[in-house]
Amino acid sequence: MKKRVLILLKLAVTVGALGWLLYKFEAANVFANLRTVAAPALLLAGALVLAQSVLAAIRWHLLMRYLGIAIDLARTLQIFWIGQFATVLLPGGVAGDGVRMWVLTRDGTRASASINSVILDRVAALTGLFLLVAASLPFADDRVAAASVRYALAAFLVAAVAVGLCIGLFLRPPERWLDYRVVRAVFALAEDLRAVCRSPRQALSLVALSIIGIGSNILTMFVLVRSLGVALRFSDCMVLAPLVVLITTLPVSLGGWGVREGSTVGLFGLVGVPPAVSLSASILIGLLTTLISVPGVVVWLRWSRIMAAGKNMANGDSGPAAGYVAVRGIEG
Repeated sequence: MKKRVLILLKLAVTVGALGWLLYKFEAANVFANLRTVAAPALLLAGALVLAQSVLAAIRWHLLMRYLGIAIDLARTLQIFWIGQFATVLLPGGVAGDGVRMWVLTRDGTRASASINSVILDRVAALTGLFLLVAASLPFADDRVAAASVRYALAAFLVAAVAVGLCIGLFLRPPERWLDYRVVRAVFALAEDLRAVCRSPRQALSLVALSIIGIGSNILTMFVLVRSLGVALRFSDCMVLAPLVVLITTLPVSLGGWGVREGSTVGLFGLVGVPPAVSLSASILIGLLTTLISVPGVVVWLRWSRIMAAGKNMANGDSGPAAGYVAVRGIEG
């Protein structure tokens, strides 16, 4: 019941925010902008959105390798795209992560290892985002916020990363606490974090991929706004686009819709981007992300059929071949 109420609240936020923005800034102007984006700019933006997803999948793949999970890159991409599609299709901010955990477990990976790999992948993504926002804030001007606010927020984000890493790397629970299942799970997650950070090169590679992926998002926004005839400075986009991503991570809407558009209009309005233009660019990013995720449903349907076939064979239809089919999934 609580879950259903939460989903309805997120739906209300999504529909309410989008409806208000389209009403406030005249939907006709927004849709006109969508039709005027040049095809080359749209193709470039689509390629950048695709690159962001591929980089995220590679980051997860490297992380699983560091944790000793044996999986090839092609299979990682398949599972990642299934999760990507689930994020767009299913309600809830972490639906795609849950699907990734589930599919990876069904593929033969231990449930605890699957869960920890996805959680730590999220940690790597947020670490890169926090650091990039912190690094860009000092370069903003007073149109965005007063210098004291910008430096305070930058320091807070760096401190949050440092404190989080210290807790994960050095905190040890008392022995008696390990009798509780939740504590054991958190301790196992911390152990995996220490395994990744044991090599600074490993940890930095994950954070670097996160920052490069966010860079793709910055370029996407820059290309779309410029294609709509607004002379947005790249330095302004470099500061504001990561802030939009940071705000969009709040799990208060469906797939980030509404929150992304509202924060884009508010933040880019500070540097003179007309609301109808920033709203149009944000909607295009959402639509491109949805389009890029569509192959995930094809992979999902094929994987589901093969898993069902493997289950039937396991029940006696084809003997030992069932195990191979069920574990290998859709690789063949």
